[in-house]
Amino acid sequence: PGKAESTPNDDSEPTNKALAVVDIGDKISVFVCKLVYEIAESGAIISCWQFVTKGLARFGHPEIIVLLQALHGEDTLPVHVIRYLGLIPDYARRGVVIREGDNTQMGGDPFLGYPDL
Repeated sequence: PGKAESTPNDDSEPTNKALAVVDIGDKISVFVCKLVYEIAESGAIISCWQFVTKGLARFGHPEIIVLLQALHGEDTLPVHVIRYLGLIPDYARRGVVIREGDNTQMGGDPFLGYPDL
């Protein structure tokens, strides 16, 4: 089988249809999609919110993808994730880059009710 390849650039758009595109300032956007996964072994259906940033690369920061399981029947956009992502550009401008496996404390209110998350 062949490999799927992509060539990201600053003009690329997500291929999933976004439910919302939120401008968080400094020409940075968050694309929000709701995805549904069916787990073949159990037949379970899992709905997830997907948040994808676009524009952090201008500050030398990798783009961020957050996948969050939706509560049963949840249709209201979880804005707390967008607010949290909105904090990152300020850190990126100061050279603070968050990478896979990094632990960065940003202060402020606990994220999703967990102070260490």
